Amino acid sequence: MNRLRIPGLRPVAPLQAMGVARFEAGLTSGAPQMQVCNACGQAHFPPPCACSCGGTSFRAENLPTTGTLYAATIIHAAPGALAALAPYVVGLIDLQDGPRLLLRVLGPQGWEPECDSPVQLLILDYDDGPVLAACPENIDLTDTTAAGQNAQAGT
Repeated sequence: MNRLRIPGLRPVAPLQAMGVARFEAGLTSGAPQMQVCNACGQAHFPPPCACSCGGTSFRAENLPTTGTLYAATIIHAAPGALAALAPYVVGLIDLQDGPRLLLRVLGPQGWEPECDSPVQLLILDYDDGPVLAACPENIDLTDTTAAGQNAQAGT
């Protein structure tokens, strides 16, 4: 999974909820995980207490690294800690053979999100930890303007 280095702290502190520590460890190692129901095979993120089928046993699997942009919005008036990022794009990503995730979507200067377009996941490495994001599948990660200020491409 591709990575971008972004100096500074994450705009929002990570959640302290069930399964988040394991997910963040996966981000740090470059292999974020989702939970898959052992009874029906439905993929979940975040980890549920029970699946919609009633199953309560789950296995961890790596998140797919590609998907489709289902819907997106450009945030111009961002709340408090995110105000410095505005304008930024947030999108619902349907992962290939996985769950739907709400993520920040990065793109080159002037890029407009298009529904049903292919995207890839990437990890934003901040000083205090990683954050999962997405970008258009054909983006040049060496173009650091795609990630906003102070981003540095890496693998």
